[in-house]
Amino acid sequence: MSLQDSVTSSTETIELQTTIIRNLWKHNTQAPSWDSKNWNAFFSYYTDECKSALEDQGDNVTIRTHQDILSIAKQLETGWTKESICKELLAYYAQRTQTRSDTELAQMIEGSIRLAVRLVAMVDIGPVSPRCIQGYTPLDWADDRQNLRIFLGEYFTPKASVADFLKFGALFNALNLERYAGLKIHWTDNLNNHLRLVNEDTVLCIFHHVTFLRSSRRWVRTERWQYMLIDDRSTIYPVGFLEETLRTLLELLFPSNDMANQKWLRREACSKTTSTHLDSGLQDLDRLKPYERTLDNFTFWRDELIELKERFEQPHLTSISQLWYDRRNRSQWITFWFGLVIAFATLLTLILGVFQTILGALQVYNSYDTGVCV
Repeated sequence: MSLQDSVTSSTETIELQTTIIRNLWKHNTQAPSWDSKNWNAFFSYYTDECKSALEDQGDNVTIRTHQDILSIAKQLETGWTKESICKELLAYYAQRTQTRSDTELAQMIEGSIRLAVRLVAMVDIGPVSPRCIQGYTPLDWADDRQNLRIFLGEYFTPKASVADFLKFGALFNALNLERYAGLKIHWTDNLNNHLRLVNEDTVLCIFHHVTFLRSSRRWVRTERWQYMLIDDRSTIYPVGFLEETLRTLLELLFPSNDMANQKWLRREACSKTTSTHLDSGLQDLDRLKPYERTLDNFTFWRDELIELKERFEQPHLTSISQLWYDRRNRSQWITFWFGLVIAFATLLTLILGVFQTILGALQVYNSYDTGVCV
């Protein structure tokens, strides 16, 4: 297996995976982030995206090999504008094919850039092929004079709304958002959809690629098997963005000291109804630090977290299970269920009374009918 192999071929060998990962991003992804099993989810996504892009005999992209992807990824990371990448690729492929018009080549190059961005940045900037799976809200890279970092930086910007101190309690996590707020969890490969409420605010999207987020970190070894984070080395995202996204997972949604949450997460990873190959790194997150569960530690995802907290504290009741699990107000919970039991007992007594009345009437009728016959 080599980088000259077709992108639709298997990427299961560790050697090929290692080569792709270490060339797809400029930063080094050596220990402690490198573990081949943790990259399984990413390569499942990588393979699916490539196969989808090469549908229709490859008429949607110029990309054919892994090296083709890595070449565009390098241009994206070194600050080439979208316009300059298009011109370079158009000149290159125009000399090598006589069967495509400039218009057709331009469309294929656009598809190739979109595919490369989907892989290097894990965001959806539009369909690669007519049958390509779309995210809920694709980003529109309309200004060809921008490079990828500027484009993403304009979209993922720090927010300053709500200056008040806001704390996320220990109960605020993914499992309880499903139980208390009645939200269905949708695992997404599109970073743009992270923490987004969709389908009339009934579905919560969660970006699960922990290994991808961790890969942008730079570590130094302090002592045996101990590492310390130095900085965020992503060349395409704003400084601190990927690290904060990771903290929304490890500090808020999936705290490692919540056993019920971790047990639910393991069930999700093994569920046959979950079509997405979940990143195993979700089950290997750092320990919760309570003092970090405050809004002032989150700037890029501030608005989404505020909306989620409001939904968590004032849920839309849609099922009995929400009422059963939500015991934050013990007295109210006990009063409701006690009243429900009393109401059920009263209804059952009424039904039994009516049933006994009917039985009594039938017995009287039968006795009367028997006496007449005699």
